[in-house]
Amino acid sequence: MTDIVEYDGYQGAVRYEDGLLHIRVLHIEDSISATCADAGQVQNEFQALVDDYRETCEAVGKEPSRPYKGLFNVRIEPDLHRKAAMAATSTGMNLNSWVARAISEKLSPAPAVPISIDLSRYAQAILESAHTRPVPGVKHAYSRMELVNGEVSSQFEAFIIATNAPLSRH
Repeated sequence: MTDIVEYDGYQGAVRYEDGLLHIRVLHIEDSISATCADAGQVQNEFQALVDDYRETCEAVGKEPSRPYKGLFNVRIEPDLHRKAAMAATSTGMNLNSWVARAISEKLSPAPAVPISIDLSRYAQAILESAHTRPVPGVKHAYSRMELVNGEVSSQFEAFIIATNAPLSRH
């Protein structure tokens, strides 16, 4: 199993092998790694590894590799390539801009669109489906839930304004 740690724009992989935790900096041209025995020290070791790498590069006059330079190759089927290029052109964009927008849209959380549903007309059916009779003194039955992106949000309400009479079963 591999875990991931992050520090200052760098990402590292941590795996357990032979009683040690092996830490490796990912997504750079150089190969940099360290080991430690204590899981509580992984983050500190990774930070020291990245800091040492940058200091060493500075000392020898080399620019440190930075992850994610903004350039990558994607291998896709020719038909998908053609469709993407045509879709980009039809929107007035070049393929790079169109792909960048598609990736951005895919990674961005969908905007929350709250949808409120009033279930008060179903309150009596809910009471009846629970095998209870209407309670004398019930003034109003109200139920409302809020859906955000198709899921019930943390805000959920369901209550019946009634007298203190207990519900009776059939």
